[in-house]
Amino acid sequence: MKSLTLRSPAKINLFLEVLGKRPDGYHEIETVFQPINIFDHLTIKEKSRQARAPELTITTDQPGLPTGPANLVYQAAALFKKNYRIKQGLDIFIKKRIPTGAGLGGGSSNAATTLMGLNKLWKLGLSQLELSHLGQKLGADVPFFIYRQTALAKRRGELIFPLALTRKFHYLVIWPGFSCPTKKIYGNLTLGLTNKIHDVSIFLNVLRKGRPDQIDSCLFNRLAPTVFRLYPELKNLARYVKSNISPGVSVSGSGSSIFCCLSSGKEVKKTARQLRRSHRSALVFETTNYLP
Repeated sequence: MKSLTLRSPAKINLFLEVLGKRPDGYHEIETVFQPINIFDHLTIKEKSRQARAPELTITTDQPGLPTGPANLVYQAAALFKKNYRIKQGLDIFIKKRIPTGAGLGGGSSNAATTLMGLNKLWKLGLSQLELSHLGQKLGADVPFFIYRQTALAKRRGELIFPLALTRKFHYLVIWPGFSCPTKKIYGNLTLGLTNKIHDVSIFLNVLRKGRPDQIDSCLFNRLAPTVFRLYPELKNLARYVKSNISPGVSVSGSGSSIFCCLSSGKEVKKTARQLRRSHRSALVFETTNYLP
């Protein structure tokens, strides 16, 4: 039976502006996605044709993670099989490293990796655009993970404009040990008439120049004040990072992870050691942007 193992990267949002509420109830956003070198691993294996087990089986090393239809990997595999009329059964094992509910896109990445993996496993030759359209049915962030490169995203986040960036950037990513439900954050978001819309093109110009200090000072997330208001302990963690590590600290997605961009891997290692001593319940990642 054929099988393969694939890496499934996390992401951070370097920029996130909420432009308003859409007629469908979702929010119109502009965001800059950055894939980073924190990975889950998916092993996709065909079932024996003689096996009487369920057609699709998901297992994982993370206790409490759904393995049935509530899991995005399950949904992605089922959608792919139905769309291309494939009856072959599958066993998929998810080795988790990306925390769930952390704003790092682990579930969406796993779904996209499943689509890409099945395309490769069964040699269908589908393009990134075709896989992206399929991924939209699973979630707004899924198309980004098909392209796996720094990208500007619009609408709900599913309209992707890849950016040609080749420089390595060093990030310190901190997960506080709890999640921030996306629906709760958006449900408590207040967009006042006096809010000045941040122009994403200004941030993109800074990003293209490639200076970590400038990027760090320009990080922006419209959801951050709401996240910090609802989770004061996360606000305190961000305040510590801002005072002791970097003046530029931001929230990824709707939280709960926060991050900053530092000048070198050496600086990331030094500050990671400091954080692990001062905040023992937090999970600290030393990482860089993912370059395909």
